[in-house]
Amino acid sequence: MNNDDLKIKIALDYYLKKNKLKNIMYDGLYDISVANYIYNSLILALSVNGEYNITNNIFSVIKDLLNIPSDKIDKDLLKSINIYNIEVTKFLSKYFYTSLKEEDIEKLFSNFNNDYIINLFGECYDKNYEIFRFFVYNSLLSRKECSGWDSRHWNIQTERIERISDHVVGTIYLSYIMN
Repeated sequence: MNNDDLKIKIALDYYLKKNKLKNIMYDGLYDISVANYIYNSLILALSVNGEYNITNNIFSVIKDLLNIPSDKIDKDLLKSINIYNIEVTKFLSKYFYTSLKEEDIEKLFSNFNNDYIINLFGECYDKNYEIFRFFVYNSLLSRKECSGWDSRHWNIQTERIERISDHVVGTIYLSYIMN
């Protein structure tokens, strides 16, 4: 096997290993795969940093969330993102929704224990609402199954149909190894 073939083999092995995260359940009760959890954490990292500008190197946080080696890791932000992700995911699991209106999100936010956000990120209501709102809208992709996998299209035989968020994370890993 020549050097180029070896590089391709290593890249494909890495992708196949990471692709399995779509079928490993982070929390079986809520049908959340590890890839889905990673997706939610990425969304939160981007929205929190967008509102509070916590770090100048958001890409190191994203790489760490993806479990890709990084030079600098903001461990405090990473810990806060994980705590928030778990709390919001648990809270939202009580509600079944496939689409939302703005007033629905306002109601959800008013029912959410805002102390988590305040303790983790700060007391600015508008910023905290935007973080929650961005997360909720993006979580719709965590609930939507990939449409091409059904029996009318590709007829993929699997126990669990991949969600759009799972697919996004797989695509991120694929782009990383191709770089």
